[in-house]
Amino acid sequence: MTGFLYDRYLLGLFTAVLIIILIIEMAAGIVLYVFRSKVEGKIKNQAKKVIIEYNPNLVAIIDDIQDKFHCCGAENYTDWLESSGWKRNNSVPDSCCRVEREDCGNNITAGNIYYKGCVGSIKTFLQKKLVWIAAVCIGLGLVEITGAVLGCLVLREAVIKNGYERK
Repeated sequence: MTGFLYDRYLLGLFTAVLIIILIIEMAAGIVLYVFRSKVEGKIKNQAKKVIIEYNPNLVAIIDDIQDKFHCCGAENYTDWLESSGWKRNNSVPDSCCRVEREDCGNNITAGNIYYKGCVGSIKTFLQKKLVWIAAVCIGLGLVEITGAVLGCLVLREAVIKNGYERK
């Protein structure tokens, strides 16, 4: 009998934890939606700070982002011209170039470099993928809801069965 009670308590704990996780996920989604403009502003400010300070340890990451998203700087290419960490005045990193080659960032023209900033490019990318992102989130949410409902049903049956066995 104690094994059955132990299993029932574990099932109750599992169901409770699943419901708590679901509530936290929903709350996080709502908060992100409500404060999305503030979140975007903070991301833009942080990205600009990374460009202005230009830590050499982040060169590969910055280059990779600029290369993959066909962008330059946080808001636009002029972020590099204002950067205190980027020591090459009047130039941008070669990863800003439409066709990347050595020292191509010295020629700042519309035909040579990307003018658009990376924050806007990443935002556009995510907006295009939003349907898939939402579908995955909804799918995971449905799996969690199903698990919580099934856990409650099994727990209910266990409680009812235990009540009948006591009589």
